[in-house]
Amino acid sequence: MGGTVDFKGCITHGPWGASDGEEWVYKPENFIRKIIVNYCAVVIDSIRFQTGEIESSWFGDPRSGGKSDTISINYPLEYLVSISGTFGSFDGYDDVVKSLCFKTNVTSYGPYGTNSGTAFSYDGKGGMVLGFHGRAHKYLTAIGVYVIPESLASAPSSTYVDKIMPEVISLSSDSLWLVFLLSYLCF
Repeated sequence: MGGTVDFKGCITHGPWGASDGEEWVYKPENFIRKIIVNYCAVVIDSIRFQTGEIESSWFGDPRSGGKSDTISINYPLEYLVSISGTFGSFDGYDDVVKSLCFKTNVTSYGPYGTNSGTAFSYDGKGGMVLGFHGRAHKYLTAIGVYVIPESLASAPSSTYVDKIMPEVISLSSDSLWLVFLLSYLCF
C-alpha cells in the first residue's frame, strides 16, 4: 500500500438507500485519513472525506444537523475494511441514510445517527475500502463503497508492523520516508 490508490480491480458495493438525490463519487488519489460525519439524532445529514491535506466536497448539506464527528484513521497501520448502517423515511423523504458505522482493521467508529430502518452492510471480509459513492440532497440519501480485494492490496504485514515500525519510529523524520519507501518495496 504505497502512497497512491489504484482503483483497478475494485469491486463496487451499494449504494444502499434511495434512488433520488444528486449522485456523487469519491475516488481519492491517496488513502482516506479522515471521515467527517454530520448527523442529528435520527439521520445522517452529510459526510466528507480527507486524504492528508485534501478534503472532498460535502455530500449532503453540512449546515443541517446538530453534531459533527471526525474519524481519524492512522494509515498505514489502520485502514477501512467495512461499513454498515440503516436507511429509511424521514422528513417527507422516502429514504435517507439514518445511521452509519465504519470499521477499520483496528476498531469500529459509530454508530452515528439512529439505528432504525432497513439495515445494510458490507462485511469487509477480504477487502479494503478505498472510496465511496452515493447520492445526496439535503441529507445523505445513499452510500456505497469501492473495495479492493485483499489479494490485490499490499497492507503492511505483521512483520512490517512488529519489526520495522519500532525501528522507523526511532529514526529522525528526514530518514523516515526513505525507510518506509524501502520497507514498502521489500515487502
